[in-house]
Amino acid sequence: MLRAGFWRAGGFNEQIRFGDNVLTRIDAARSREALVAMQSAAVSGTVAPLILRACERAGRAPSRLAGGSIAGNTTMLHLLVGEDPSSMGVAPFVPRFVKGRCVTASSIGLVVGKNGDALLPATPVQLLPGIAAYIGADITAGVYATGMVFDKSPSLLVDIGTNGEIVLQSGGRLTACATAAGPAFEGSGLCCGTRAREGAISGIDLSLDPFRIRAETIGNVPLSRATGICGSAYVDFLSVARQCGLLLESGRFDLDMWQLVPPGHRIENDDGRALRIAGENGEGEAHISEVDIAILLQAKAAIGAGIETLLITARIDAPGISRLYLAGGFGMHLNVKHAIAAGLLPGFREEQVRVVGNTALAGALLALLDRTTLDEMETLRSQVEVLELNLQAGFEDSFVDHLMLP
Repeated sequence: MLRAGFWRAGGFNEQIRFGDNVLTRIDAARSREALVAMQSAAVSGTVAPLILRACERAGRAPSRLAGGSIAGNTTMLHLLVGEDPSSMGVAPFVPRFVKGRCVTASSIGLVVGKNGDALLPATPVQLLPGIAAYIGADITAGVYATGMVFDKSPSLLVDIGTNGEIVLQSGGRLTACATAAGPAFEGSGLCCGTRAREGAISGIDLSLDPFRIRAETIGNVPLSRATGICGSAYVDFLSVARQCGLLLESGRFDLDMWQLVPPGHRIENDDGRALRIAGENGEGEAHISEVDIAILLQAKAAIGAGIETLLITARIDAPGISRLYLAGGFGMHLNVKHAIAAGLLPGFREEQVRVVGNTALAGALLALLDRTTLDEMETLRSQVEVLELNLQAGFEDSFVDHLMLP
């Protein structure tokens, strides 16, 4: 999302056609032709149209822009400037750069507008500093924007996405880790999964005795025309289905409770069982299968185990965290109570969680408004200790434990 003054524009990254996660894009970028195509998708296909749209909404020509700042994951920033990210795809996962970098619009092929109304070629574009291969500038920006480094008690930043990034602040010391949750919370790989867009089912509530299921859609689109189920609704389902007894600890449907589900909502075939999310008149084909649940539990386990391992290493438990900053677009739309009950935020209480939204955008905006911000972010970046989860003895056991529902 980009901002001109107080005007915003947002959209999906056009690089998605090269893969729905950074690993597939890193692998694709091994081809020079693909690297060039991905840079074009990011610059010409994504960033340029957003700048133009924001300028149009603000009633200002792109030529009026004095500069910009960009926060993103480390792979995204490499692809944006045409740097080969392949070194991050193999151990020891070393990026070509993580320090802040200033480029010009022309050097990355950023063309916005036409003739006298176009963005000037020499317009500076500041890439914010990152931390490591899988802990990017978006996390540096988030740590800075939340002000968590000034918290007197231990605090935690959690950004849930394809990569779950977690930063712990304790006594002024910063420790961070990244865990591969995969794209399940963005709907990828699930039978009816979709990104959060108009028509997607965004919330689910369920009871068994008497049976009742309610679903909300983005834009209040009728359930019969729902385009799929997005991540927030899947988290709701894990929580409420477990609470009412429909799901076992393993994520399988309890066979006795399954009989309380009306036949019109039950799907049984060679792929196993699935619950149809339908309205009162049976309309809608959206459903959640046991296979979907297994994939979701893996994503949930990655986040939960990452949090737990980071806390254990620092000898802190969840109740010892004064504030958990839940960042990112996905976190902004989560039902916190359900996220805790499903084990996505294991051991925390609702009052500990502060939903802070797009902290990457907030950090990028601060970098535009205050010249000292970049120096402070560089200092912050250099102070972060990165914990490699794959080298932690207890991580795999923790991951297995978190595959279960609480």
